[in-house]
Amino acid sequence: MSMSRIGDSQKRAVAHVALFPSAGIGHLVPFLRLAAMLASPNCQCRVTLIAVQPPVSGAESNELSNELSAFFASHPQINRLDFHLPIPSSPSEFADAEKPDPFFARFLDISSSVHLLHPLLASLSTPPLSAIFADFAVAADINRLADELSIPLYIGAGSFTAFPPHGTIRALTALSKEQIRELRNGLERSGCRFLWAIKTTKVGKDEREDLQDLLGSSFLERTKKKGLVCKGWVEQEQVSAHPVIGGFVSHCGWNSVTEAARFGVPILAWPLNGDQKLNAEVTEKAGLGVWMRHWGWLGENLVKGQEIGDQIIQLMQDKTLRVKAKKVKEEARKAYEVGGSSKKVLLEIIENL
Repeated sequence: MSMSRIGDSQKRAVAHVALFPSAGIGHLVPFLRLAAMLASPNCQCRVTLIAVQPPVSGAESNELSNELSAFFASHPQINRLDFHLPIPSSPSEFADAEKPDPFFARFLDISSSVHLLHPLLASLSTPPLSAIFADFAVAADINRLADELSIPLYIGAGSFTAFPPHGTIRALTALSKEQIRELRNGLERSGCRFLWAIKTTKVGKDEREDLQDLLGSSFLERTKKKGLVCKGWVEQEQVSAHPVIGGFVSHCGWNSVTEAARFGVPILAWPLNGDQKLNAEVTEKAGLGVWMRHWGWLGENLVKGQEIGDQIIQLMQDKTLRVKAKKVKEEARKAYEVGGSSKKVLLEIIENL
């Protein structure tokens, strides 16, 4: 199938798809990419992106707002549909939890409110809605809605740190303070240049602890010429694309894995929860990285700084792994380009709408 097949077809009605990402900027970003592809001249779809309001928390409010504003400014052909959740989850639902996880709370909010989307989506008539693409985390609730609208549902199943001459660390999942300090020791032991985006709480909760209190002012002073430590969201794709980046210490969220594959950056895989263990296995089997299985799951083991530092050094010196990562990069490029497997699958879906 050629990319021009859809573009040249005058017989096919324009497909209209709605995209529904779940909570958090990590889930939003891949849906923005998908929206841009679907609305491109090659696919020629009418696209409505559903933005759930309000954001998960104040911690992500600015990042989400900026990301969405920039996206819609550069893609004016894509329709934005704000879905305002009417009521926050009742505290009684979390009787056994001192501080409920913000994502779990958001999933409950969506589940109890998704029926309100029906009239909004049913009113989209230029042209009528052809399909819904939803994040796997909200798929069960959106599936009922798709059945009511008699349209198909497509589920997105996917859900850093490095070092001379390269360097970056990004924690997508919160580590304990003790583990963060061991990671600090390991990073310094490695002697590598680094960018460390640090997270001390669950994603979506506000970050208030001072870096000096957490890491110590002496560490920040000793490493100020070779590293940068920050708290908050980092534009990971831009970091991954930089030529000085030589590796990632990653929890293996799917975004991290796909971006590392795209730019051929080796991964030291340290999965902690969710789909990260499966992603780490995919990473290792593809030749993109090394999975540290004995480092544990759900933060059950305290990994010492000496071992972390030694593994970082080994990652950076592994020439065989670097060659394999470059091959993965080339395969990713072929899949994404015109005529590649990713584009073909997307076009086949559109033709069946």
